[in-house]
Amino acid sequence: MFITMTSLEKLLARMHSRHFATLASSGTIGLIAAIRALSLNGKRIGVPNNVCLSVPQAIIYAGSTPVYLDVEVDSLGLSPDLVSVRDDIAAVVAVHSYGRMCKIEQLESICKRKGMYLIEDFSVAQGASGING
Repeated sequence: MFITMTSLEKLLARMHSRHFATLASSGTIGLIAAIRALSLNGKRIGVPNNVCLSVPQAIIYAGSTPVYLDVEVDSLGLSPDLVSVRDDIAAVVAVHSYGRMCKIEQLESICKRKGMYLIEDFSVAQGASGING
């Protein structure tokens, strides 16, 4: 099946310097779809310990296990240093929260090096600036 991006998805992808963006009816549904698409059923997925209930709930609904990880004070996002020493997780959900960007470039580099999936969640930070990466 060939799926095309809508003009809004293209705009969001450009706005966040990404190759693509996908809209969903809710952030929870989007996370469930991403986790299932990556075949992470039964795997452990790292999430920020300050995240709303919907994120770990989506992970559980998708058949995986959330693992709470500490956040940094400056970005309020996942600590790249802590993610880099974890060998027990298959993926992380990098949540940009409170209008702040987490250190996504550092997290992306760590995940590539360790063979972890990186799911980026912009649900509550659309248009945020000041990337801390």
